[in-house]
Amino acid sequence: MLKEFSIMQKLKYYGWQHFRSFYKDHIQMTVLLCTALFIGSILLFSVLLGNNAGLATKLLIRIDPNISTLLSFHGILPTLIKNLFTGFYLIALGIIPFLYIPAIFTVFNGSLIGILFGATSYTNISHSMILVNILPHGIVFIPTIILSAACGIYVCKTISNRILHKQHIYLYKDLLPLMLRTYFLIIAPLMIVSTLIEVFITPLIIALI
Repeated sequence: MLKEFSIMQKLKYYGWQHFRSFYKDHIQMTVLLCTALFIGSILLFSVLLGNNAGLATKLLIRIDPNISTLLSFHGILPTLIKNLFTGFYLIALGIIPFLYIPAIFTVFNGSLIGILFGATSYTNISHSMILVNILPHGIVFIPTIILSAACGIYVCKTISNRILHKQHIYLYKDLLPLMLRTYFLIIAPLMIVSTLIEVFITPLIIALI
């Protein structure tokens, strides 16, 4: 019993307590920036394409020729793998210095939702139905994606500063363990919760409407 308590205490320290310190000291403003980029992209593309469903549809087809798959549901394993990979991928993209690619993906994800809103006349999916498809699991998934992008931006900034000799940090000793702890103890569990909601709860809500 004492051993189990000790393990839980260590998980609490290396998980939430450690993440809270990292979040407050290093990525809080980046998370706010990514949130602004995400919401801004949704609003911008919704407004720009709101009266041009044809252009919205062309953009949507370029992104995914099979539009129906964008709001379709799959089994728990494919969805879980996709969500876990997305979070990991956004962090890993940060290893490319100077480009801040995770920020670009944040804008892309927001613009995709904006394009969906603009192409409703073609897809025959109402705005309310888009929200119902996105919001239940999106309440967890979207903040987790933004957090993953913020971590990726932090990685990119750290590596860029290291190259420019503005910051001295051991990439394998300090940065890699930090990102792995953040991913496995914070991001991955949130992605699992998001997947469960997406696969089991969201379809039930849609069926009731």
